[in-house]
Amino acid sequence: MISAKRESLFAPKIHHPRTGLITLLACRLKPNLAFGTALAVFFIVPLFWRLSLPTDVNWNEVTSKIVLCRFDSIAWGIAAAWLYRCKPAVTRYSAYLAALGTVIVLTVWWRNTGDNALWPSRFGAMGSFDVVGFGYALCMPAMMRLRRLPPLIGPAVRSLSTHSYGLYLCHLPLVMMASDLQARYSLGRRHAVILTILTTIGGAILSWRLVERPCLKLRPRQG
Repeated sequence: MISAKRESLFAPKIHHPRTGLITLLACRLKPNLAFGTALAVFFIVPLFWRLSLPTDVNWNEVTSKIVLCRFDSIAWGIAAAWLYRCKPAVTRYSAYLAALGTVIVLTVWWRNTGDNALWPSRFGAMGSFDVVGFGYALCMPAMMRLRRLPPLIGPAVRSLSTHSYGLYLCHLPLVMMASDLQARYSLGRRHAVILTILTTIGGAILSWRLVERPCLKLRPRQG
């Protein structure tokens, strides 16, 4: 009786027959096939999800609230990490890949903040995550070699990494402020973006110097 209770306590609980079936199928797949299938799902499902959205949907609100809509941007990072692990020789071309990725990201951002967008708004809403995600993925081999980057690029990347938390905290309220300035004072979209970038960088620097670094000095010694 006691042994039966112990088995029931430690046995895996399957709450739904479909969940159990999916688990069993996943266990029988070879690791490479399982990884490739999961990665393909991460690319395909968000794309078709965005295709199914109404044309008049608020794109910013949908992508901020429905995580499924941006899974493919995560998948690009996973694909780049897998390639870096399985094909270490790709690091020989890290500088060229990083340059190409930076050009892609900046081109999409700059053209889509002005009047002459690269593509219609409907396609841009569906394809922007994949294009920009691909650009970021191209930069990953260079980021993996952070300590061996060229003299001009290395300090910039390390500084971005140091201030990343401040950038994360500051950007949203400053974006909202810039949007309010656009609505109230007819501030141009490109000027609003530039203002947001400059104030976000300034806020991140102040956050690091006045809050984060002093707090790190107060923490207990590690090890």
